[in-house]
Amino acid sequence: TSKVFIAPVPVDLGFFKPSNVKKDIDVICVARLEKQKNIPLLVKTLAQVKNHHPTLNAVFVGEGRQRRKVEKEIKRLGLTKTVLLTGRVGREKVRSLLAKSRIFVLPSNYEGWGLSAVEAAACGLPVVMTDTGGAREIVDNGITGYVVPAADELKLTEKITVLINNQ
Repeated sequence: TSKVFIAPVPVDLGFFKPSNVKKDIDVICVARLEKQKNIPLLVKTLAQVKNHHPTLNAVFVGEGRQRRKVEKEIKRLGLTKTVLLTGRVGREKVRSLLAKSRIFVLPSNYEGWGLSAVEAAACGLPVVMTDTGGAREIVDNGITGYVVPAADELKLTEKITVLINNQ
C-alpha cells in the first residue's frame, strides 16, 4: 500500500475578500497562457457572448507559451478592444483586478486545483470553470457559479451569458 498525502492549497481570505469597488470588468481569467488552460476557447466564447453584449470587456491575467496564439485569436475574432492581456502581474494587482470584475472564468482542459478560481470565489465572484480537478469542490454549481464540461464552447458561452444577464 502507498500512502496518500493531500497538500492543502491555502488562500489568504483576509487578502482576497469581497470589495465594493465599481465592477467595470465583465470577465476575468487569471491563468498561465499554456495549452492546459485552453485560453483560446475562452477567446472564442467571448466572441459569441459579444454578439449579444457589444460592450463586453475582459481581462486575461497571466503569461505563457501560448501568448502569441491567444493574441492572434483575439485579433482574428475582432476582440482587440474587448480583451486586455496584462501579462504577469503581482498579487496586489490580481486582487485589484478581481475586485473590479463581475465574473471569473477558468476554461482548463485539465486542472489539479484551480487556485485562481478559489481566490476569485473568495473575492465574491461567480466562477465558471470546466469540470476538471477540484471544480466541484470550488463551485457550488448553479449557486456560486457553474461547472461546464471541458472544451464545451456552447456550455461555456451559455453560462457566461447567464451571468452577464444577471446583474
